[in-house]
Amino acid sequence: MLTVTFPPEVEVYQYASVAESPPDLDPHLDWVYFAHDYQIGHYWDDKEPHKNRDGYNRGYPDKGGRPETVVTYEKDDRVSLSPAWQEFHKKLFCIAAFGIPDLAMFTLIEDAFDNAMAPNRVITNDRGYPTGYMPLAMGGNIGHVVGEGRPDSKFGPSYVIECLNGSQTPPDVEDVFWNKPWLWSKATICRYARPEDNIQGLANPWQHVNYFPQLDSWNAHTPLLLISNTGTLQVQKTRCKIITDGIIPNPYFPPLKRAFG
Repeated sequence: MLTVTFPPEVEVYQYASVAESPPDLDPHLDWVYFAHDYQIGHYWDDKEPHKNRDGYNRGYPDKGGRPETVVTYEKDDRVSLSPAWQEFHKKLFCIAAFGIPDLAMFTLIEDAFDNAMAPNRVITNDRGYPTGYMPLAMGGNIGHVVGEGRPDSKFGPSYVIECLNGSQTPPDVEDVFWNKPWLWSKATICRYARPEDNIQGLANPWQHVNYFPQLDSWNAHTPLLLISNTGTLQVQKTRCKIITDGIIPNPYFPPLKRAFG
Protein backbone atom coordinates (compact mmCIF):
# COMPACT_ATOMS: atom_id res chain seq x y z
CA MET A 1 0.00 0.00 0.00
CA LEU A 2 1.09 3.56 -0.65
CA THR A 3 1.36 5.61 2.53
CA VAL A 4 1.73 9.27 3.35
CA THR A 5 0.86 11.58 6.25
CA PHE A 6 -1.66 14.27 5.46
CA PRO A 7 -0.82 17.81 6.50
CA PRO A 8 -2.97 18.91 9.47
CA GLU A 9 -4.83 21.58 7.51
CA VAL A 10 -6.10 18.96 5.07
CA GLU A 11 -7.45 16.77 7.87
CA VAL A 12 -9.22 19.74 9.44
CA TYR A 13 -11.26 21.08 6.56
CA GLN A 14 -10.87 19.00 3.44
CA TYR A 15 -12.74 15.85 4.39
CA ALA A 16 -16.46 15.32 4.24
CA SER A 17 -18.07 13.42 7.09
CA VAL A 18 -18.71 9.72 6.64
CA ALA A 19 -22.43 10.46 6.25
CA GLU A 20 -21.74 12.74 3.28
CA SER A 21 -19.37 10.33 1.57
CA PRO A 22 -20.06 7.84 -1.24
CA PRO A 23 -19.76 4.12 -0.46
CA ASP A 24 -16.67 3.05 1.47
CA LEU A 25 -13.55 2.64 -0.63
CA ASP A 26 -11.88 -0.76 -0.68
CA PRO A 27 -9.09 -0.47 1.93
CA HIS A 28 -6.97 -2.97 -0.01
CA LEU A 29 -6.64 -0.57 -2.94
CA ASP A 30 -4.70 2.68 -3.22
CA TRP A 31 -6.61 5.97 -3.36
CA VAL A 32 -5.66 9.62 -3.80
CA TYR A 33 -7.39 12.91 -3.91
CA PHE A 34 -6.20 15.60 -6.27
CA ALA A 35 -4.92 18.55 -4.27
CA HIS A 36 -6.36 21.99 -4.74
CA ASP A 37 -4.16 24.73 -6.14
CA TYR A 38 -3.56 26.33 -2.76
CA GLN A 39 -2.46 23.04 -1.19
CA ILE A 40 0.60 22.76 -3.43
CA GLY A 41 3.46 24.64 -1.83
CA HIS A 42 5.43 25.24 -5.03
CA TYR A 43 2.39 26.17 -7.11
CA TRP A 44 2.91 29.90 -7.49
CA ASP A 45 6.19 31.23 -8.84
CA ASP A 46 5.81 34.88 -9.76
CA LYS A 47 9.40 35.18 -10.97
CA GLU A 48 9.22 32.15 -13.27
CA PRO A 49 5.53 31.64 -14.11
CA HIS A 50 6.35 29.13 -16.84
CA LYS A 51 7.33 26.69 -14.08
CA ASN A 52 3.92 26.84 -12.47
CA ARG A 53 1.56 23.89 -12.56
CA ASP A 54 -1.45 23.87 -14.87
CA GLY A 55 -3.59 26.98 -15.10
CA TYR A 56 -1.43 29.59 -13.40
CA ASN A 57 -3.70 32.27 -14.89
CA ARG A 58 -6.25 31.27 -12.26
CA GLY A 59 -4.18 33.22 -9.78
CA TYR A 60 -3.44 36.72 -8.65
CA PRO A 61 -4.05 39.29 -10.02
CA ASP A 62 -6.84 37.49 -11.90
CA LYS A 63 -9.22 37.12 -8.96
CA GLY A 64 -12.27 35.99 -10.91
CA GLY A 65 -11.52 32.30 -10.65
CA ARG A 66 -10.92 29.66 -13.31
CA PRO A 67 -11.86 25.97 -13.61
CA GLU A 68 -9.61 24.09 -11.23
CA THR A 69 -8.37 21.39 -13.56
CA VAL A 70 -5.73 18.82 -12.73
CA VAL A 71 -3.76 18.40 -15.94
CA THR A 72 -2.78 14.86 -16.89
CA TYR A 73 0.13 13.75 -19.05
CA GLU A 74 -2.46 12.77 -21.66
CA LYS A 75 -4.15 16.18 -21.69
CA ASP A 76 -3.62 16.65 -25.45
CA ASP A 77 -4.94 13.18 -26.29
CA ARG A 78 -8.50 14.24 -27.06
CA VAL A 79 -11.28 11.75 -26.37
CA SER A 80 -13.82 11.81 -29.21
CA LEU A 81 -17.03 10.87 -27.44
CA SER A 82 -19.20 8.48 -29.44
CA PRO A 83 -22.99 8.97 -29.44
CA ALA A 84 -23.17 6.35 -26.68
CA TRP A 85 -20.67 8.26 -24.53
CA GLN A 86 -22.49 11.53 -25.17
CA GLU A 87 -25.68 9.86 -23.96
CA PHE A 88 -23.78 8.53 -20.92
CA HIS A 89 -22.66 12.03 -19.97
CA LYS A 90 -26.14 13.47 -20.44
CA LYS A 91 -27.55 10.74 -18.18
CA LEU A 92 -24.91 11.61 -15.60
CA PHE A 93 -26.20 15.19 -15.65
CA CYS A 94 -29.75 13.88 -15.22
CA ILE A 95 -28.81 11.80 -12.18
CA ALA A 96 -27.03 14.78 -10.63
CA ALA A 97 -30.08 17.00 -11.11
CA PHE A 98 -32.98 14.56 -10.64
CA GLY A 99 -31.57 11.38 -9.10
CA ILE A 100 -32.47 9.24 -12.13
CA PRO A 101 -30.89 8.85 -15.61
CA ASP A 102 -34.08 9.81 -17.46
CA LEU A 103 -33.19 11.51 -20.75
CA ALA A 104 -36.83 12.58 -21.09
CA MET A 105 -35.95 15.17 -18.43
CA PHE A 106 -32.75 16.26 -20.13
CA THR A 107 -34.45 19.13 -21.94
CA LEU A 108 -34.81 20.84 -18.54
CA ILE A 109 -31.04 20.96 -18.07
CA GLU A 110 -29.88 20.97 -21.69
CA ASP A 111 -28.70 24.58 -21.46
CA ALA A 112 -26.58 23.68 -18.42
CA PHE A 113 -25.00 20.77 -20.30
CA ASP A 114 -24.35 22.87 -23.41
CA ASN A 115 -22.77 25.58 -21.27
CA ALA A 116 -20.45 23.14 -19.49
CA MET A 117 -19.43 21.56 -22.80
CA ALA A 118 -19.15 24.75 -24.87
CA PRO A 119 -16.24 24.74 -27.34
CA ASN A 120 -14.39 27.47 -25.44
CA ARG A 121 -14.65 25.69 -22.08
CA VAL A 122 -11.65 23.99 -20.55
CA ILE A 123 -13.36 20.60 -20.85
CA THR A 124 -13.38 20.75 -24.66
CA ASN A 125 -10.60 23.35 -24.99
CA ASP A 126 -11.57 24.44 -28.50
CA ARG A 127 -11.56 20.88 -29.76
CA GLY A 128 -15.21 20.84 -30.77
CA TYR A 129 -18.60 20.25 -29.17
CA PRO A 130 -19.61 17.84 -27.85
CA THR A 131 -17.01 15.25 -28.78
CA GLY A 132 -13.67 16.90 -27.98
CA TYR A 133 -13.32 15.85 -24.35
CA MET A 134 -10.08 16.68 -22.56
CA PRO A 135 -8.59 13.98 -20.29
CA LEU A 136 -8.65 16.09 -17.13
CA ALA A 137 -9.41 15.69 -13.43
CA MET A 138 -10.68 18.31 -10.98
CA GLY A 139 -9.12 19.54 -7.75
CA GLY A 140 -10.51 17.97 -4.58
CA ASN A 141 -11.81 14.82 -6.29
CA ILE A 142 -10.54 11.28 -5.81
CA GLY A 143 -8.63 8.79 -7.94
CA HIS A 144 -7.84 5.07 -7.87
CA VAL A 145 -4.11 4.44 -8.18
CA VAL A 146 -3.28 1.38 -10.28
CA GLY A 147 0.48 1.88 -10.70
CA GLU A 148 3.51 4.09 -11.03
CA GLY A 149 3.67 6.30 -14.10
CA ARG A 150 6.55 7.41 -16.26
CA PRO A 151 8.44 10.60 -15.38
CA ASP A 152 7.74 13.77 -17.32
CA SER A 153 10.44 16.31 -18.12
CA LYS A 154 8.35 19.23 -16.83
CA PHE A 155 6.11 17.80 -14.13
CA GLY A 156 8.14 14.85 -12.84
CA PRO A 157 6.91 11.40 -11.73
CA SER A 158 3.26 10.42 -11.80
CA TYR A 159 0.69 7.93 -10.57
CA VAL A 160 -1.37 5.91 -13.04
CA ILE A 161 -5.04 6.55 -12.26
CA GLU A 162 -8.02 4.42 -13.33
CA CYS A 163 -10.57 6.23 -15.48
CA LEU A 164 -13.36 5.60 -17.96
CA ASN A 165 -12.25 4.15 -21.30
CA GLY A 166 -13.66 6.23 -24.14
CA SER A 167 -12.66 3.61 -26.71
CA GLN A 168 -14.99 1.01 -25.18
CA THR A 169 -18.74 0.74 -24.64
CA PRO A 170 -19.86 2.89 -21.69
CA PRO A 171 -20.54 1.08 -18.41
CA ASP A 172 -23.78 1.33 -16.44
CA VAL A 173 -24.20 5.03 -15.69
CA GLU A 174 -26.01 4.54 -12.37
CA ASP A 175 -23.31 2.17 -11.11
CA VAL A 176 -20.65 4.75 -11.98
CA PHE A 177 -22.51 7.66 -10.39
CA TRP A 178 -23.50 5.98 -7.13
CA ASN A 179 -20.76 3.39 -6.60
CA LYS A 180 -17.63 4.55 -8.44
CA PRO A 181 -17.07 8.23 -7.63
CA TRP A 182 -13.44 7.94 -8.73
CA LEU A 183 -14.58 7.71 -12.38
CA TRP A 184 -16.21 11.16 -12.52
CA SER A 185 -15.46 14.55 -11.05
CA LYS A 186 -17.48 17.16 -9.24
CA ALA A 187 -16.45 20.26 -11.17
CA THR A 188 -14.59 22.87 -9.11
CA ILE A 189 -13.57 26.50 -9.51
CA CYS A 190 -10.60 28.00 -7.69
CA ARG A 191 -11.26 31.56 -6.54
CA TYR A 192 -9.41 34.38 -4.88
CA ALA A 193 -11.18 35.40 -1.66
CA ARG A 194 -10.96 39.07 -0.74
CA PRO A 195 -10.58 40.03 2.95
CA GLU A 196 -14.03 41.60 2.87
CA ASP A 197 -15.54 38.26 1.82
CA ASN A 198 -14.88 37.08 5.38
CA ILE A 199 -15.27 33.39 4.59
CA GLN A 200 -15.03 31.46 7.83
CA GLY A 201 -12.00 29.24 8.21
CA LEU A 202 -9.84 30.66 5.45
CA ALA A 203 -6.20 30.60 6.44
CA ASN A 204 -5.04 32.29 3.23
CA PRO A 205 -6.77 34.05 0.31
CA TRP A 206 -6.57 31.02 -2.01
CA GLN A 207 -8.60 28.65 0.14
CA HIS A 208 -11.87 29.24 -1.66
CA VAL A 209 -13.13 26.52 -3.98
CA ASN A 210 -16.58 26.79 -5.55
CA TYR A 211 -18.72 24.52 -7.69
CA PHE A 212 -19.45 24.99 -11.40
CA PRO A 213 -22.73 26.98 -11.38
CA GLN A 214 -24.34 25.22 -14.37
CA LEU A 215 -26.65 23.04 -12.24
CA ASP A 216 -26.97 25.49 -9.36
CA SER A 217 -30.72 25.98 -9.84
CA TRP A 218 -31.14 22.21 -9.44
CA ASN A 219 -28.98 22.14 -6.30
CA ALA A 220 -26.69 19.68 -8.03
CA HIS A 221 -23.02 19.17 -8.71
CA THR A 222 -21.90 19.47 -12.32
CA PRO A 223 -20.50 16.00 -13.14
CA LEU A 224 -17.54 15.70 -15.50
CA LEU A 225 -16.04 12.51 -16.87
CA LEU A 226 -12.67 11.19 -15.78
CA ILE A 227 -11.93 9.63 -19.14
CA SER A 228 -9.18 8.76 -21.60
CA ASN A 229 -8.73 6.67 -24.73
CA THR A 230 -7.09 3.87 -22.76
CA GLY A 231 -8.81 3.64 -19.36
CA THR A 232 -5.95 5.17 -17.37
CA LEU A 233 -4.44 8.62 -16.84
CA GLN A 234 -1.12 9.76 -15.44
CA VAL A 235 -1.30 12.51 -12.80
CA GLN A 236 1.64 14.39 -11.31
CA LYS A 237 2.54 12.87 -7.92
CA THR A 238 2.87 16.25 -6.26
CA ARG A 239 -0.74 16.95 -7.23
CA CYS A 240 -1.92 13.81 -5.39
CA LYS A 241 -2.56 13.24 -1.68
CA ILE A 242 -2.82 9.64 -0.54
CA ILE A 243 -6.02 8.70 1.30
CA THR A 244 -5.04 6.56 4.29
CA ASP A 245 -8.18 6.55 6.42
CA GLY A 246 -10.93 5.71 3.94
CA ILE A 247 -12.70 9.06 4.28
CA ILE A 248 -13.45 10.80 1.00
CA PRO A 249 -12.68 14.52 0.80
CA ASN A 250 -15.24 17.14 -0.08
CA PRO A 251 -14.12 18.78 -3.35
CA TYR A 252 -15.24 22.21 -2.21
CA PHE A 253 -14.06 24.55 0.52
CA PRO A 254 -15.93 25.75 2.39
CA PRO A 255 -17.59 22.27 2.30
CA LEU A 256 -20.72 22.03 0.21
CA LYS A 257 -23.61 19.57 0.20
CA ARG A 258 -25.55 19.15 -3.04
CA ALA A 259 -28.45 16.96 -4.07
CA PHE A 260 -27.72 13.34 -5.07
CA GLY A 261 -24.04 13.90 -5.88
